[in-house]
Amino acid sequence: MFFFFVCYQSENNCIIKTGEDTKTLTIVEESIQADFKEGLPPHLQPDAKSKTYLPGSDQSRIFVASYSEFVNLNDEDIQRILRHRLILVHGNPIDYDYGWNLKSFARVHDVDAVTTVHGRICIILLNVFTKTKISFVKS
Repeated sequence: MFFFFVCYQSENNCIIKTGEDTKTLTIVEESIQADFKEGLPPHLQPDAKSKTYLPGSDQSRIFVASYSEFVNLNDEDIQRILRHRLILVHGNPIDYDYGWNLKSFARVHDVDAVTTVHGRICIILLNVFTKTKISFVKS
């Protein structure tokens, strides 16, 4: 069960809406899963590994490659892929034992920096059973 919190920030105030919003979550989930084939999202389909992109097809807009495949691509192939798609590289060697802690986060981003992403509407999803919080800002 999720609870949906929305905070609209204006010049001097913050209006908070709360409530259980399973209808919205269901709509979002159905929208995402509409592009699935055989229960898998497009980036997990075999054609996601193809260097050739077929505009107008249901091929993933994410090119997927292992680290060893990616480092062996030439610059022209990478540029050609990036014209139409994002690149997701998996199996990267890691030179640091990252943990779920502030020290690890600080290696990849300034943890003291305040960041506004896409406007000023903050949406927080709170999972009541696991007490986890997912938050993001939406314009």
